[in-house]
Amino acid sequence: MTAEELKKLIESGDTYGLMIASVRAWLEKHHPEVNDLVLLGEIGQGKLPGIRIPITSSPSSPAA
Repeated sequence: MTAEELKKLIESGDTYGLMIASVRAWLEKHHPEVNDLVLLGEIGQGKLPGIRIPITSSPSSPAA
């Protein structure tokens, strides 16, 4: 991801996009052997089912 792409995410307030970009950058730097991962979050101390966010090591290519 380029600095310009990050700037666009920040300017648009896309916190989800920033989170995904940060995780991808961390994976590339510290764990290049990982292709995919899933973040698992819990809302309200177990009151709602967990949220699963799939993250691939590189952005998906646009649909043709």
